[in-house]
Amino acid sequence: MNSQNDLDLYYDALFKEGNKHNINKNIFSIFTVIFLLFAVFANGYFLYSSSLLAIFCQLISWYWSYRAKNSYMLAHDLQKIAMLEKAYGEVPSVFDLSHQKANISLWVSKLVKNNINKQDNPIKYSIKDETSSESKLISMLQENSYFNHHLYEKCFIRYRAFLLIFFSLVLIIPLFMIPVLANDPNYSLPRLAFVVLSWSIIFESMETTLNYRFAAKVMLELDNQFSRIKKDNNPAMLDLFSKYDMAKRMCPPISERIYKKYRDILNEGWNRRNLKLP
Repeated sequence: MNSQNDLDLYYDALFKEGNKHNINKNIFSIFTVIFLLFAVFANGYFLYSSSLLAIFCQLISWYWSYRAKNSYMLAHDLQKIAMLEKAYGEVPSVFDLSHQKANISLWVSKLVKNNINKQDNPIKYSIKDETSSESKLISMLQENSYFNHHLYEKCFIRYRAFLLIFFSLVLIIPLFMIPVLANDPNYSLPRLAFVVLSWSIIFESMETTLNYRFAAKVMLELDNQFSRIKKDNNPAMLDLFSKYDMAKRMCPPISERIYKKYRDILNEGWNRRNLKLP
């Protein structure tokens, strides 16, 4: 398997690793919410225990969030290098690539080796008969922009629904807390954990939701601009590439479940567009 396919496998595996870490983060966030809800109605030992467990789970959630971001950033860097290599036929910087590969986890390395042995490359671009390097790069960027726009929109809708549900719970539950706190003022401090952690989860989810929305709009704009760009306009292409990279880094990648759910529909839409069919 050549080096281009090798890079494809590495960044694909890194995105999968990031999604694994993100799932762990979401699981511990759910446990945080469960312990917080229990703390609202608990007293004495159970109140303090559930509050401490909620804080502990949230700390672990932040840890997995940090791990996920590291995997995502490394995947973005390798994906960018892979696209440039496909377009121009060489790696922009072998020095940088060697250091980035040194940061890859053992799990990713093992997964990549298994896929290399299977000759399995999940990354396929529908690059038309482009001759120049710039044309190949624009073709890949436009295809990615089309897919990312629609998938980011799906992620935005999903996160928005979660945010509205959780925000409603945070507003409703304090109504039940008022009579409890009135009869039990000594436990107001541990219940403060409910307020602090709940709003931290809300702000984190709100940031992710807005990032998905913004990135979806940027990808739609880029898709449109790539359609009109002149193939020999290097400054304009590099500027659009920079915008594409910034939008990708703003939010976590699309979950595998959402991607598999809408992949066939988007593939059909993209193929029909290439064939100029309605």
